Amino acid sequence: MLWIVLLQSEMNSWQSNSSLADLTARAEIIHKIRNFFVTKDILEVETPVLSSTTNPDPNTGSFQVSASSKLYLQTSPEFYMKRLLASHSNDIFQICKAFRQDESSKNHQREFTMLEWYRVGMSYHQLMDEVYELVSLFIDHPMVKIEYRELFIKYIGVDPFIATKAECEEIANRYNLNINDPDSLAVDLWLDLFLSQLIEPKLPKGIVFVYDYKPSQASLAKIRAGKVAERFELYIDGIEIANGFSELTDPDEQLIRFNQDNLIRKQRKLEQVGIDSGFISSLNYLPECSGVALGIDRLVKICLKKQEIQQIMSFAS
Repeated sequence: MLWIVLLQSEMNSWQSNSSLADLTARAEIIHKIRNFFVTKDILEVETPVLSSTTNPDPNTGSFQVSASSKLYLQTSPEFYMKRLLASHSNDIFQICKAFRQDESSKNHQREFTMLEWYRVGMSYHQLMDEVYELVSLFIDHPMVKIEYRELFIKYIGVDPFIATKAECEEIANRYNLNINDPDSLAVDLWLDLFLSQLIEPKLPKGIVFVYDYKPSQASLAKIRAGKVAERFELYIDGIEIANGFSELTDPDEQLIRFNQDNLIRKQRKLEQVGIDSGFISSLNYLPECSGVALGIDRLVKICLKKQEIQQIMSFAS
């Protein structure tokens, strides 16, 4: 009887995760997204998926590809898209595959579909409004904007801009968060943990923008008055959907931040990442702009009211 069970399992394993109806709905959502940009006369572009460098962000894991020289699968098309912006200074968008070495979960797959776009001369608040305009094609709910600092003060009673490790450990104890090695966590890692475990589940239902982050949590964003990063994240029903910035255009400052990222990687015993010199050079010519990346799979999951992201993908990775 065992061989019959195994045979039945093999017969089912080749099938798609998603129903034909859900695949059709996904295609319609992507068609509407593309049409949204076409009607605004924003140019659709394609950039390489493989690169000799990658983002040194210590919180983003990159896949390496075996080749005659070291190559990486893109975690985002950001660097190449900004080089296009620096070359031509026009609004652009892209729908593409991206890859990150995070563990698979109900909201994440290692291979996923990303929408990224850049608007020349647009502030990050104006871009938030445009993101809302796009998601409102699929979700009927008013927009809420709340500052990152306000979130932490409201929900766990700490100012994230001045929080200490001791305060973070006290909060973890208060909420019974079990951490294997709390001494190894820097403040920013504590804050990320609090955001995901304590704050996100309490966010209002619907469309919520969190904005104005700590400078240390926005490596590619402009810093206003040396104190606040012009970064935003979009949450829909408590799930993070998009991440945007008022884009940094200072190559010297960007190089300093990348070097700081690599220092953190070294402290965490992670691979050191070579700096993308082409990207750094392009910042000399990058126009004032804002950009955002949006997870299409997560948006589709929410629109189709699915519990697992795998359910709206043809095959899980």
